Amino acid sequence: MLQFAFVFATVATFPYFIPDLQHRMPALSTAAAGLLFGLPHLVYLAAAPLLSRRLGLAPSLTLLATAYGTLALALLAQAASLGLPALVAWRLLMGIAMTAGFIALHALVASVVHAGNAGRTFGWFESSSKWGGVAAGLGAGAAVSLGGQRAPYLLGAALLAPAVAYLVLTARQRMSPL
Repeated sequence: MLQFAFVFATVATFPYFIPDLQHRMPALSTAAAGLLFGLPHLVYLAAAPLLSRRLGLAPSLTLLATAYGTLALALLAQAASLGLPALVAWRLLMGIAMTAGFIALHALVASVVHAGNAGRTFGWFESSSKWGGVAAGLGAGAAVSLGGQRAPYLLGAALLAPAVAYLVLTARQRMSPL
């Protein structure tokens, strides 16, 4: 569920981001819109090595919940009417959230993998990713037809909300004395 929600949220806006941006900011070139689309991914490529060392490899439900919550907030903000500087800021924050989310999610998966279940676990993980992408495409298409080009941002954020709630509740249960 956690991988599915993450992939869904990051993929749902994919086919709609540039057309939405060109509609909102007609003076913006297609190349600039493409750069803005890729900005969170560029942040990931630049920040992942540093953050991986800084955040460590220990699984952290709190870090994962924070990353997912921040990603949801960044998606919600991008659904609003924004000027270019604000949009750049939210895309940068989205990139940081994606990076922390990937690192935390991979640490969590790595913590449950052992020789006897490695193939099954990574197969399940990859399958969840593919299902998230398929569902994001279908869901975003339906959302756009019902609510316009900004709907995928809201849909991605909405799908992250139960994942954040689950992570927060699970982290609290693990921290409370029995």
